[in-house]
Amino acid sequence: MTDVIRSSLFAVDSNGKFMNMPLSVYSTFQCDEVTKNGGRAGISQTVGFSQNAKVAAFLGSSQSRACEPGTEVTVRWGEPRSRRPTVENNSIHEIRAKVALAPYYQKSIKLV
Repeated sequence: MTDVIRSSLFAVDSNGKFMNMPLSVYSTFQCDEVTKNGGRAGISQTVGFSQNAKVAAFLGSSQSRACEPGTEVTVRWGEPRSRRPTVENNSIHEIRAKVALAPYYQKSIKLV
């Protein structure tokens, strides 16, 4: 993720798709490819940073037989040569991720 952010701000030859924090929604129907061992394993439909969990979380769906919880996958972030007016010129960046069930963490709420 730091490579994507760095390249979207400073790189000349490998510009990453700008990642707005805490929630990065770049189009109405956002869809980034999720791969495992080079093959398609699912899609990511949104990404955001959770201050509570201290992680960037990609929300999407995956093939259950290929992506058990704990499986390492790759999110292919970006939409090069997009025809959408809201998407700037960018290149694909691969982000390592680990499959987890939703909800990602348990939040304890105390009533006073």
